[in-house]
Order: sequence, then C-alpha cells, then structure tokens
Amino acid sequence: MKTISLFLLLIIATYNVSAQEVETPTVAKEGTFQFIIQDAKGEPAFTTDILILIEERRLQSEDVVIKLSEKIDIYIPSRNKINAKDYLPLELIQQ
Repeated sequence: MKTISLFLLLIIATYNVSAQEVETPTVAKEGTFQFIIQDAKGEPAFTTDILILIEERRLQSEDVVIKLSEKIDIYIPSRNKINAKDYLPLELIQQ
C-alpha cells in the first residue's frame, strides 16, 4: 500500500511540475529607455537581451544609468516616472 501511495504522489508531483508555466522575462517598451551616445555615428544595434536587462535594472522610484560601452550609456527612468499620467516617451537616442 505504501508503494502505491508513493507512486501516486510521484505522478502528481511530476504533473504539477510539468503543468507550471514558464515565465517569460519582461522586455522594456520603446519610449521607456534611451541610449545616450557620445561621438558615435549611426544607431546602436540591440537585442532582446538588452531590453530584458533594462527591465531587470529598472527601479521603482529611482532613475538608473547603465554604462553599456565606452561611448554608450542607457538611461532608464523609474517605474513611477514611466507610469505617471504626464509621462512623455523618450526618443530612442540622445547624442
């Protein structure tokens, strides 16, 4: 009887693990961050990984600046700022 109970418990646990949804990372939306480029020509190419990094680094009430390279920083306004009614989306690039 213990073997059957243990077997059923194992099946239920396996089902629960496989039934859980995989959480997709949040990606920053355009207008909620800005590349600050110094002495550069052209526009930076960026991947979804950078958009995920932006959201991971975004703080609730403080703006953040991430140094991406020697000439490129990313400005990330706080959640409070981008959720404000009077928030104006940022240009993608500031030179």
